[in-house]
Amino acid sequence: MLFDFSQRTRARRSTWKLLTAPARGSGCSRWTSSTPLPSLGRSTASTASSTWPPPSYCTRLKTPRRRFFLHTTTYADHAIARRRLTHASATAFTQGELLRPAVSGALNVLRAAKDCGVSRVVMVSSQTTNVPNPEWPADKLIDDDCWADVELLKKNQHWYNVSKTLAEKAAWEFAAKEGGLQLVVLNPGLVLGPMLTPSPTASLRLLMQILGGQRIIGMDDFYVGCVDVRDVALSLIVLYEDPSAQGRHLCLESFERLVDFHDRLAYLYPEFPIHRIQEDKQGWVVKSKVASKKLIGLGVQFIPFDKTIRDTVDCLRRKQYI
Repeated sequence: MLFDFSQRTRARRSTWKLLTAPARGSGCSRWTSSTPLPSLGRSTASTASSTWPPPSYCTRLKTPRRRFFLHTTTYADHAIARRRLTHASATAFTQGELLRPAVSGALNVLRAAKDCGVSRVVMVSSQTTNVPNPEWPADKLIDDDCWADVELLKKNQHWYNVSKTLAEKAAWEFAAKEGGLQLVVLNPGLVLGPMLTPSPTASLRLLMQILGGQRIIGMDDFYVGCVDVRDVALSLIVLYEDPSAQGRHLCLESFERLVDFHDRLAYLYPEFPIHRIQEDKQGWVVKSKVASKKLIGLGVQFIPFDKTIRDTVDCLRRKQYI
């Protein structure tokens, strides 16, 4: 999430604060500080003693006013990463392990922001909060007004998607009820691109599985496209810096179907045993190269799909993951 601490931190120019969870599953938060400010584009792990979830990261935005970018990872993200996104493990995501921590974690951050006098927060949600939606018109492009059917997600045991949807809805309800806190949300698709993390993210591991020939079950329920991590970072800054940005913002290079994703990967990398999808089950996805109209209107120019994939694979090869 993005916060503005400009009125609270002028006397503390050598420190930054970040929010961490003190214990696994606790659902509460604490503040720690006294870490030197890192430069833009680099990440510095916190010195907090907590090991679950792993340390959060923070970078400073170089703007005239005092502003901070605070990235907090969620229980849901780490649970998914630990389970390697395999369908067989989906039933293990219980409400206590995934859903309640996701919602309470989002609300804890918003409460802390409001208590500190923060006026504007940019929340990173997910495109999985938009679909599936059986009630959405079949010939209409998915947009920010489209919300995933939570009951359908539960039926199909997409618990990560449920957690993201409930967390974002809770955040919007909090912002509407409390007042004085402007909430803006970014909804990225499958995030790919060169990695800065010590190990591949869940999304990158998913790509690695596809390149390795694995069939990903259930992904056609919600996949509508991918986005470069560099465009996600740029979009976050744009949403924070531009006061005209309001509401939800889909963040995708284009709307595409899962069969198109597999076919393009197979074309770019014929040396990989990529599974070719025989039946297109995503007739509900209206394809478009203009998937993120609001972000494009704010000046974001998305990196083409082929470049994102090539840069991602080159990075994974360089780091000897594939």
